[in-house]
Parts: sequence; structure tokens; C-alpha cells
Amino acid sequence: MTTDVRPRGLRLVFEDHFDHPTLNADLWLPHYLPAWSSRAATAATYEIRDSCLYLSIPADQGLPGEHKPPLRVSGVQTGNFSGPVGSTAGQQPWRDGAVVREQQEMFRGWTPDHGYLEMRARGVVTPRSMVAWWMVGLEDLPERCAEICVTEIFGDAVGPGVSAAVGMGLHPFRDPHVAEDFEAVRLPIDIAAFHTYAVDWSPGRIDLFVDGQLIRSCPRPPVYPMQTMIAVFDFPDRSTGDDADAVPQFVVDYLRGYERYSGIRGDRGSAPPPHAAFPQRWPWTPQWLSPQSTSQDASSFARGLAASAVPRSSQMVRAVRQASRAASSCPVRSR
Repeated sequence: MTTDVRPRGLRLVFEDHFDHPTLNADLWLPHYLPAWSSRAATAATYEIRDSCLYLSIPADQGLPGEHKPPLRVSGVQTGNFSGPVGSTAGQQPWRDGAVVREQQEMFRGWTPDHGYLEMRARGVVTPRSMVAWWMVGLEDLPERCAEICVTEIFGDAVGPGVSAAVGMGLHPFRDPHVAEDFEAVRLPIDIAAFHTYAVDWSPGRIDLFVDGQLIRSCPRPPVYPMQTMIAVFDFPDRSTGDDADAVPQFVVDYLRGYERYSGIRGDRGSAPPPHAAFPQRWPWTPQWLSPQSTSQDASSFARGLAASAVPRSSQMVRAVRQASRAASSCPVRSR
């Protein structure tokens, strides 16, 4: 069960309940980092049924290019970008010096730079697979490349039906303003059942939640637009020899995004940050935090599970709603 811990003063700006038979092409790209191989090689295996997105990797799905160690992926993302073929300008290169094999046009479906985001999902994994939800910079500028990992669960870190080590935090990659701050926290959850994973993201810090319970906080996250990445992975070199027919799955019930109403002083307090050089897509008055990091162990997590579930709406909001007000765009903290 889930406790509703959303901060005060929020409004819903994005919601996908996967109630339609196909993905909304204005929001989602059903490929995993196609610049490093091709869209054909990185096409996701997915279906939408029972008002859920089912990402899976069947036994006959091939490898997407030359990645070492080898991996297979079914993923969707809300942004995409690369430089020309032969360049090194692309998103999350798998190795230093990786070059673009297929140029990608700029695509921005939903690329927030703050807010409260939550996903309800479950995973079917074996010791050779993984499920994850993370956000990355578009890398339209090289330094806009950091990652906010909301949840990352490796199958070999799962006690079936008992517990799982849930990875969450920040990866700077080549962003000099973000510090590495990542930890896999073991929690008493069965990932085969639905759970809610969430991040409250402001210029001062991110707070990371599972089922409404605060698990980790990380100071000084990235403040530029980031795309959502949702994927299931298979690592053939981790095979135990008897798992060739295993089909890992990541089943997503919904994804939601909220932002704070302008002028409302929420749970975090507010202070206007300096101007940044890039425009904002959604006007907002950012909420400042002290750079304090907190964590919660598994025992307190278990004690804190509440008895109220997050209500589910049947309506699918297929586009991001923008606020209409006199001010043009709201600045955010520059670095």
C-alpha cells in the first residue's frame, strides 16, 4: 500500500495511464538510445493491455549493436538527440569514443526540469535481467548529461517475494556540477507486485520515495530539461545456463508529473534562484532546500507502510498542459 506524500501546492501537468492501444508518438519514442546503432536495432518489444505498458524481451530478440558487454533492451524514452553520423555527440554513450551510427533528430516529448514525478510499476526478472526508470539530460549541450535514477533493480539483487536492492540517486557523467550520489538500498518489497516509485525534484535536492516512504535524498541535482527512460534489460553473459527461455518484463501502470503552482509556498519554502541561460518550458517558482541528505533503512520503511492507496484515474491526459500567465519564462538556478 502507498502513502500519498506529494508536497502541497502541486498541479498535474503530465499523466499517461496507457489506456490507448498504441503509445502516444508525441510523447514517447519506443527505442533505446538509437544513435549508437539504429532505430531498427533498438526497437522495443512492447504491448499495451489492461491499461498498462508491458515492456519485455522475448528469447528471439536480438542485440542492439556492438555494446560490450552484450545486452538486450526494450525501452521507451521521451526525448532523443544526436549529432551527425561519425560524431561522438549523442546521449549516454556506452563507451568513451563511441560514434553515432544513425543520426537522430531532436525529439522532446516530455522533458521537465523539476517537479514531483511518480510511476507505478512491477517487474519480472531473473538473475541476468534488470528493470529501471531514470532521467537523463538531452545532451544538446555536452554538459547536460547527468542522470537522476529513480529506480534500478537488478535481478541478482532480488530475494523473490521478500526483498530487493533498489538503486537510486545521481550520476554526473560529464556534468561537472553534479556529484556522484548513488546507493542500492535493500527494501522489503516484492517487485513482482506493483509499487510506486517517485522523485520530488527541485534545484536544491531530490527526494526519492518507494510506496510513499522517503528512502534517499541527494543534494544539487541537475536543473536542465531531462527525458524519461523506462526499460527492461537482459545481460546474456550473466546466464546461469538454464534461463534461455526467460522473458523479463517491466509493467508500467502509469506515469505522472506534477509541478508547483506559481506563488505557492509549499513544504520546502521558496527563494528565487538566479537566471539561467536556457528557456523553461513550464513557468514555475522553484522551491529551495538545504543540501541535506537523508536516508531510511529497510526496517523503518517496513514500519512506515501506510494503509491508503493512491487513487487511480481512468482518464489519460495525452499532452502536457502549460500554465497561462503574463510572465514569459521562469528562471532557474544556473551553475
